[in-house]
Amino acid sequence: MAPWYHRVLRSWLIMDPSIVVDDDDVRRNYQISNHAGLKYVFFFGGRARTVKQAPIAAVCGILILIPGILFFVFEAKWAWHHHRRAVVIVFAYFWVLCGSCFIKAATSDPGVVPRNIHIPSSLKKIEVSETVPKLEPSFAPSEYFNVISLPHKTSSAGVKVRYCSTCHIWRPPRCSHCSVCNSCVLHHDHHCLYLNNCVGLRNYRYFLWFLLSVVVASALIMYTSLHHLLSTSYREAPLSIVLVIYCGLGVMYPLLLLCFHTYISMWNITTREFLNYVRGSSLKHGENFIYSYNGGLIRNVFLNWVARPRMWSIQGIREHYAPSDIRQKAVQQLRSFESEK
Repeated sequence: MAPWYHRVLRSWLIMDPSIVVDDDDVRRNYQISNHAGLKYVFFFGGRARTVKQAPIAAVCGILILIPGILFFVFEAKWAWHHHRRAVVIVFAYFWVLCGSCFIKAATSDPGVVPRNIHIPSSLKKIEVSETVPKLEPSFAPSEYFNVISLPHKTSSAGVKVRYCSTCHIWRPPRCSHCSVCNSCVLHHDHHCLYLNNCVGLRNYRYFLWFLLSVVVASALIMYTSLHHLLSTSYREAPLSIVLVIYCGLGVMYPLLLLCFHTYISMWNITTREFLNYVRGSSLKHGENFIYSYNGGLIRNVFLNWVARPRMWSIQGIREHYAPSDIRQKAVQQLRSFESEK
């Protein structure tokens, strides 16, 4: 048995399921990854996660940290004694809010759906693997590869349901498969390169508040630094011009994202739905898109900005591992019979 500190470092502090060799050492679901292509690394006993990519999220976190430190070192004292103390207090609040929402959006579960829930009845005897071998695809009826639309008066409305041949589930409405994470995510909005995580049902609220707080914090830094420059000389406040340029350039992209997501959150649609339907590429000539999930402005804003998901993570990543749990097994990817013709 490995020493206790070895188990703490590799099984609790940071855990890459792909390095597990012996299933006897597995106690929780996050410690094992029999599904081919999964890229998650877990931290703090499965409470946080990230995708195994270039550490862009860490770089973004440092870029958020730097202007706040410079502000408190070079600008906060002057603003506290010569301007308004409320500016320093409000900035501190939004800076902390920005950092906390960034961490939550980047490391929390976006709404990953468990795998191997709906395996075709004709393949009930399918063999599952304990490891991650190179599996040959299995075949399933063509119904599993069609888009099922519930009846509605127009083709631009209603609910569409699709089967995921990789995750072996019938996706719930508004659920999509992320090719980067190789998982199906509830209310999948997009995969954020700067967060190293998907943005979905469970972390969209944190993503919105992160955008809002980073814009407000940057605006407060620019306001205070400009006021400092106008009240004194450049030689007395050399870092003020640096902060103005830094925040002015850095806030442009988050501001555009904030405007866009504020608009679509008022309609309760995701980025995927906006790009696929609202732009008109999939609509017939003269047909308007009907917002099937539009509950009104107040309800939409509350659901996206305030409300929390009612349930815990449905993936059960911190549950005790059971060797007989098929959700943790590697199952062959399904393929249509027609693809072989």
